[in-house]
Amino acid sequence: MMPGKTIIIAGDRASGKTTYATQVCDWFENKGISYTAILSPGFFEGSERTYYKLLCRPGGQEYLLCQRQADQEYVKGGGFWFNPAAIRAGIDHLQKTGPSSKVVLMDEIGRLEAEGMVWAPVLHTSESWSSHRVICIRTPFIPLIMNIIRSEDLHIIDTGTDFAQMITLLQTLDIS
Repeated sequence: MMPGKTIIIAGDRASGKTTYATQVCDWFENKGISYTAILSPGFFEGSERTYYKLLCRPGGQEYLLCQRQADQEYVKGGGFWFNPAAIRAGIDHLQKTGPSSKVVLMDEIGRLEAEGMVWAPVLHTSESWSSHRVICIRTPFIPLIMNIIRSEDLHIIDTGTDFAQMITLLQTLDIS
């Protein structure tokens, strides 16, 4: 089975992908649309992003996803150390609620998923759900992710695009 439409929210580093995705989740909630999401807001010290949180929506569970500071109980990936408990919680959240949701939103998909890490298992699993997918990807990583996801109906929208255009695109989904 192929998933529904896939919408990629694209942008450069710190361009507002997570903020845009949060607005999408808020829109789903305001419209009463069944969705599930993992959001990964980043937090800065000065000009350096030092950690990310994991927010599971709906539900509001929150975890420390990763940090720059080394932690031997965490898994090294890129320039960050990832909390295995947070990754498991995010995967569990999506696997429990994704198959019955109209839309699945996954934030911060990129090089690590292309290498089989972090959200890669659920990214592949979501292809067997009939849900539509909204995936946030840093622009340079789009080709990498396109090699591992299947979608016959793909749309890419940049974070610089007016949110009203995103609403127009979301309204084309069969999600009411």
